[in-house]
Amino acid sequence: MSAPGYPEYLDILYPKYSDDLATAVREDRCLQPPIGCGQPLIAEDGTARTFWNEIEADGYEAEWRETGFCPDCQDSAGDGSNL
Repeated sequence: MSAPGYPEYLDILYPKYSDDLATAVREDRCLQPPIGCGQPLIAEDGTARTFWNEIEADGYEAEWRETGFCPDCQDSAGDGSNL
């Protein structure tokens, strides 16, 4: 859950980010570069990222819906490395 006013704050600072977030979620993919990697969440062969458990998968999905970052980009952002 995001803080009140958070999406509006992003609209002001990063107008393209907000548009890409809605599109990324609709298209089941990460945000386009340079913000994210632009990769689909599910490969053409139907495979998806493997999670240790359902709770971890739910956490990644919730974060993706708020940020538009796929699990790999979420991990990169979390460890401080460059996306």
